[in-house]
Amino acid sequence: FSTEDGRADAQLDALSGSLAQVVQGQGEPHLAWSADGPVTLLAGAPESWVSSNVVNAVGGTALYASGNNSTADSPHSFAQFQLVFRTAGTYSIFYRWKADESRTAGDNATANSSWLGSTFGAFETPGDPSTYFRTDSNNSSAPANNTFAWRAEPTATYTVAASDVGNPVVLTLGTREAGMIIDRFVLTQDSTLTGPQLDALPDSGT
Repeated sequence: FSTEDGRADAQLDALSGSLAQVVQGQGEPHLAWSADGPVTLLAGAPESWVSSNVVNAVGGTALYASGNNSTADSPHSFAQFQLVFRTAGTYSIFYRWKADESRTAGDNATANSSWLGSTFGAFETPGDPSTYFRTDSNNSSAPANNTFAWRAEPTATYTVAASDVGNPVVLTLGTREAGMIIDRFVLTQDSTLTGPQLDALPDSGT
């Protein structure tokens, strides 16, 4: 579901993952899903999103920003999620994440941010962060962020119009700092949900 018809062969070769959609349940005020699937991953360098075995991830695996830090010319790699909403409205976003402790051992302020699309769209231009905002997790540090926890984006909202209902939209996540690990996402109309409440939400259908 690329929006760029002129993508090079190397970019096409780098596509991996699933084209399955995350589908909101009828009448539910939220969408919940695992960050490493269903997802389409567009590989990059020197950082690249991969699915990795991670201790204490809900399903045993999570989305991991592999490679070496290069924030100045990020994003390099992209994770794209196809979402189908059944309920129009304004949604807040939460993500369950942590920083890789092997990365933060030498720098307690690394491995703690990515680029999250500021609107829905299949963004995939390396080095262009103009369609994203830097995740609020960047304001955390190790060792506190070496344990999985939910994070809300305090100023981010996504509007689902009536015309969007039933039609796939794409949420894009770009790499920023290698070593960031994301386990789950929740988009919800209730911005007050607590960690235990978010943990209790099952993944939406596909």
